[in-house]
Amino acid sequence: MFKICLLEYLYDLSDVQVIEHIRVNLAYRWFLGLNIDDDLPDDSTISYFRVNCVGLEKYKEIFQRLVDQCIEQGLIAKQLQRAIIDSTHVIADVAIPTWLSLVRQAYERVLRELFMVDAAKAEQYQQKLDTLWTELRGKTRDVKLPFVLELPRELVEIAKPLLNTDVAENPVLAMLEKVIADRNEHATDRLISVVDPEARTGHKSDMRKIQGYKDHT
Repeated sequence: MFKICLLEYLYDLSDVQVIEHIRVNLAYRWFLGLNIDDDLPDDSTISYFRVNCVGLEKYKEIFQRLVDQCIEQGLIAKQLQRAIIDSTHVIADVAIPTWLSLVRQAYERVLRELFMVDAAKAEQYQQKLDTLWTELRGKTRDVKLPFVLELPRELVEIAKPLLNTDVAENPVLAMLEKVIADRNEHATDRLISVVDPEARTGHKSDMRKIQGYKDHT
């Protein structure tokens, strides 16, 4: 997985882009030790690996050592190293969904857990969601917002006793509540991805926004 991340670094590719390149580029496959018919990871797996499997701070430490070794061996031009050292943000290579898609993604994560304990109830709330989305198609944001938030709130209350857990103890419930709360116009530190919950929208300047992680090192 670190080799895939190195390809991203060298060729300025996102998680989505690097998988597409690996799919068609034989040199990339050779570098990764993949045969032409080997399955590839999903792009969301790369982000999950960085944040959840390794941990962001540990990932940056290991990746910096990897880049240093490549520079020592003459495989990477030394000036590329500044991209890591000088940056105050680590860019989040995730597809940033619209607020509507974000609500739906968080909602469906709760449904997947609910399905394990009460499939009928999960199916009922999936149908409610599908019906709501159909009814709201073509409506403005202001019209959609109260309806879009009402159903997830209802799901949270239904799911808590069925999952036998409190919101604070269940990551998917907590994420859905966070997404709901973030729709308030005064909300700060908004979550922008359910795939990569650590990602946030930041500001490099008054005119430029980025999606990524604040680097406090």
